[in-house]
Amino acid sequence: MMRRISSDRVNPAKLSADYLQTLALVRTAQGKPQAAMVLLSQALKLRPKSFDLLYESAGLAAQQNRWDEMIGFLRRATKCNQIVPKCCRS
Repeated sequence: MMRRISSDRVNPAKLSADYLQTLALVRTAQGKPQAAMVLLSQALKLRPKSFDLLYESAGLAAQQNRWDEMIGFLRRATKCNQIVPKCCRS
């Protein structure tokens, strides 16, 4: 019989942006978007120019109707990404 491991019990010795991002995805799936945003914010402190973290943060902000934050994350993401689609260029 397989035991289910709660994500609350898995704690690495040192927090990484990847771990925080993964935990944010878990919180989003659990229906806890505020907790997910806190985790993504912590991950962005570790990697402030991560396109993936910024894009994910924008998507989560949009789900919560936080449009100004979403736009801010997307603007920061386009500055970080070397390949910007024509539709996103200013």
